[in-house]
Amino acid sequence: MSTKRLVELGIRSLDPRGSSRVEELLGTIDNVFTFAGPFRYPYTECGFLFTSGTEHSFAIDDIGNTLPAGQRRATASPFDTGGIIDYLLPNVALANQIQFHRRHEIPVPDYRSYFRETLSILFSSPWHYLDGTGPDDPGPIEVKEGDDRRWTFEVRFKSELPLPGNLLAVFLPTRTARQSWAREKIAAWKRDGVGVDIYVPNDENGWGTLLGRSILYITDYLHKLR
Repeated sequence: MSTKRLVELGIRSLDPRGSSRVEELLGTIDNVFTFAGPFRYPYTECGFLFTSGTEHSFAIDDIGNTLPAGQRRATASPFDTGGIIDYLLPNVALANQIQFHRRHEIPVPDYRSYFRETLSILFSSPWHYLDGTGPDDPGPIEVKEGDDRRWTFEVRFKSELPLPGNLLAVFLPTRTARQSWAREKIAAWKRDGVGVDIYVPNDENGWGTLLGRSILYITDYLHKLR
């Protein structure tokens, strides 16, 4: 669920100094955020990997017709929008930061053609997008500050992103997987054909292990599709 929905349901509160501040300023507070590729947000130890078809239902109406670009319930950007204000463009006026965000929004799934061209032209190898090596050329956007989130494509879904029917794989550290609620979920995911990767963290918060496992999983998955 989006931050807006979680607040409405009383599950969480707004943090004026945290990510919700940026979401409010950019107008993305009713979005669910994902990355097109490996996990990039470092303050987590669990991860959901969604199927490539997840975007489809957000671009069509109730009878299956493709919606006009402005009415689709998912958009993408060629960078992590959460980093715009404090990291990607830290010395730029807020009005210009907001304009920068809007100017680079691309409707789903149209962004995929630009994504494909980015991998082909800016990277000496498209695999460098996955492993974090990064592009050889900054490209037309030329954002020079920040980490690999500055060139990892972000895909945002309106309000809610359902898990059933959309999951490709789930990544959990052993301490989470041992909990009773997790064991039930794991069994259900496996019955539905969802990959479940239970890992032993080799760093303090598990982030480095989670990132590495997601890269290996995606790489192996793509090789099998070839």
